[in-house]
Amino acid sequence: AILAILAGTLAFSIGAARQYLDGQLQSESDNAASSLALSLSQPANQDPVTRELLMMALFDSGQFHQIRLTAPNGTPIFARQQPIGKEDADEVPQWFDYLLPLTRPRAVRAVSDGWRQVGELSVTVDNGYARKALWRSSIRMAALVLGAGLAWALFVALLLRWFSRVLREEIAAQVRGIGTRAPPGAHPARTRVAELTAVVSAIDDTRERVRATTQEQTERIESLELEVNRDPVTRLPNRRYFANELRRALSGQ
Repeated sequence: AILAILAGTLAFSIGAARQYLDGQLQSESDNAASSLALSLSQPANQDPVTRELLMMALFDSGQFHQIRLTAPNGTPIFARQQPIGKEDADEVPQWFDYLLPLTRPRAVRAVSDGWRQVGELSVTVDNGYARKALWRSSIRMAALVLGAGLAWALFVALLLRWFSRVLREEIAAQVRGIGTRAPPGAHPARTRVAELTAVVSAIDDTRERVRATTQEQTERIESLELEVNRDPVTRLPNRRYFANELRRALSGQ
């Protein structure tokens, strides 16, 4: 149960972190596209060189995978894209990207010059930093969950060891006391473990039954001794009793 809880906690934590990073990437893409489209639509920035400088400055920040401006007829005006092999150089393993992929949000905004549409701007944010952050966060959460699991396993092992020792000592002490006679007014035996109360109570009942059986057998033995050593009619000591007493007296000298 604890392993299932820890594994579920790890899975939900990593999933929540992935959803949060996806949301942040989408927000960054939308904000960058809106800001750049607004700057390109200003009357002072209608010069092609100025537009290219604004888009190059944003692309050179390294936070975007692609920035593209196309004319209304589909002709590319500006296009920059990160190299395809760039993602292979980071420390995130491929299996992690396969299990927990992050999106590359793409935001599209229109660029206009007054009432005339200049083109369509598309901005795709780079998710490399988010992938690294998710990988590092997953490692930290996995280490934390693993440490918690090991600590819990150690605690359970020590708890079972302690309970086994207490169980052995309590049961052995109660069983050894079955044949002993309890002093008058003695209270029922108590245990340090509440789960053993029923067992101790059963052993107390067994002790009482053994004592009653022993007392009954002792009385029967005494009765048989009286019948053997006394005359059945006069109830006086017979010859066997006299011989036994004489032998006992002679052996004591």
